[in-house]
Amino acid sequence: MKKHLLLEQINNTAKNIILIAPQLADNAVDSHSGKLSRPNGLKKMIDEAVAILSPRLGGYSAADTPILVSAFSGGYRAAADCLAHGGMARQIDGVVLFDALYGGRKKFLTWISDNRDAVFIAFNGDSTSANAAVLESNLAETGRPVDTALPRIIKNGVIAMIDVSTPHWDVPTDGPPRHPLTEILKRWH
Repeated sequence: MKKHLLLEQINNTAKNIILIAPQLADNAVDSHSGKLSRPNGLKKMIDEAVAILSPRLGGYSAADTPILVSAFSGGYRAAADCLAHGGMARQIDGVVLFDALYGGRKKFLTWISDNRDAVFIAFNGDSTSANAAVLESNLAETGRPVDTALPRIIKNGVIAMIDVSTPHWDVPTDGPPRHPLTEILKRWH
């Protein structure tokens, strides 16, 4: 998390946000998503986090806040699994992928189609641009407009497929825009 400055990016939004960052295998050959690949895996993780946080936050409930699923690189599989069978597909308000559209295209498309108010933003470098182009084409077939830049205001139903020339490992911090997670959260209404 330190390399991608997640805490700093979230703190710079000046919003109350809870970050839950499950640690998957580091530098693994595959991108298996562990317990998140199981049915209701995301729901179980969120329920466990809420049970821990609720007493500290005065009765906090997962229903009290939007849920954003985000992934970088090989994390695409965990993100796609959370959408497809995590048990919370309708409660997820948005997905943000940082050079992570290596697979799961059908799961992402199904989730977008089933949740027309949800937000989907993907920053795509050289290694994910071909899959991004196919997903963008699939979305066009459904009549969904796709932005090619990060919108100034991010509202329900926004889909943005943003091509970047930033080196793969730097996309989560340098986007562009610089500190993209901060910018997304600031612009989200």
